[in-house]
Amino acid sequence: INEIGDSKIYLTEEGFARYVPQQAQRSSINIVTPDVRGRKTEMYHQISHRVADSGVSILQATSKADRQSIQSSHFTTTLTSFLVVARLAVIVAGFGLATTMSVRVNERTREIGILKSIGASKKQVFSIITAESTFTALAGFALCLLLGVPVTALAIQIIGVIILEIPLSLSLPVVALALAVWLAATYVIGRLASRKAAKHAVRLTVKEAIA
Repeated sequence: INEIGDSKIYLTEEGFARYVPQQAQRSSINIVTPDVRGRKTEMYHQISHRVADSGVSILQATSKADRQSIQSSHFTTTLTSFLVVARLAVIVAGFGLATTMSVRVNERTREIGILKSIGASKKQVFSIITAESTFTALAGFALCLLLGVPVTALAIQIIGVIILEIPLSLSLPVVALALAVWLAATYVIGRLASRKAAKHAVRLTVKEAIA
């Protein structure tokens, strides 16, 4: 039977004893103890020795805290990797947008000159360039949102199945907070990426722009 995270076969106790050799039979036991702060390691060893003394061979003994620590380290590593990739992508996108805006300003110097000749102020020219850059950044954010949310949901399901053998689900408050943070970052990057190009456009005189 193919289940989440693994393939399993269900047998009766008689069938298990018949088809699985005794030396290959394994069992797991969960032992719940009272809260013994400061004595967890001692209690852990005492239980291991007591079970071993009863004639049961122990292949592996792991405390719940150790399992949680291992799972947490897996999640931390995975999350850190995703965040590093995301930050690098944002930095590269910012430089790409800045380069694009500089090229656009150089291609539209005559338009900028005409705007200035009919009375457009430096502030208005600066606002036009930054608004265009911000719109481009937000449009890219919307496109990434359409692709990113389904891919993220799929990735969370895969990670949950591989690591925990249970499907995970998206937390709406966390998703909303993450989207708000990335939206604010996108807006700031869109504004900052156009500053150099906007300052260049502002410094252009009508004569230089139209010539």
